[in-house]
Amino acid sequence: MSKDRLLTIEEAAQYLNVSKTSLRRWTKTGRLPCTRVGVRQELRFCQSDLDRLLTRSGNSGESPLP
Repeated sequence: MSKDRLLTIEEAAQYLNVSKTSLRRWTKTGRLPCTRVGVRQELRFCQSDLDRLLTRSGNSGESPLP
């Protein structure tokens, strides 16, 4: 069983080539799942969820951007 890599919001934004604001909006609307870690409840994103978002956007012909 392979472990899924958790990315910071900065890493995830760079991976998807979007802003951190977009990621925050997508998590609030339920478009992108996230995990909160630590005392400060910082956002972390599973790389497989980011890949799924890219695949879903690619298959439907729409951009990951809203």
